[in-house]
Amino acid sequence: MTGTNDTALSAARSTLSKGLSRRTLFRQAGLLVTMGGTLLLTGCTFGKDDAKPVVKMIEMTFQPAALTIRQGQTVTWTNKSTFVHTVTTDPTRVKDPTRISSPAGAAVFDSGNIAPDKQWSQTFTVAGTYAYCCAPHELTGMLGTIVVTGS
Repeated sequence: MTGTNDTALSAARSTLSKGLSRRTLFRQAGLLVTMGGTLLLTGCTFGKDDAKPVVKMIEMTFQPAALTIRQGQTVTWTNKSTFVHTVTTDPTRVKDPTRISSPAGAAVFDSGNIAPDKQWSQTFTVAGTYAYCCAPHELTGMLGTIVVTGS
């Protein structure tokens, strides 16, 4: 990370030497910090000894929207929203089945309704990519992906 910090410091010095205000400098620095934090959190991966993987349902989103786990791990979805949500790869439960998928050999899953402040868990035993959605909110883009790597 030192190279990134040196680059940011050089950019800040350059900005000040050009006569831009400290306010502009701090805005740019805040943007860089936000972008860096986003890059660190994107594509969260969990190993065997790490904390249990959790996906939060916040309003009309899954957070994180993409998650990588190891075969045999269990993911828990927690509804932190005021809406009822579902988690499904079942093509009979959605309007557009092209939005969801499971790897060959994996059974489809469906949580049923998950009320606010409730949770539901699924253990993934087949490696591959699972594209899932919230059935009531699929057309608003409430979609997620779980990538399961071999054990």
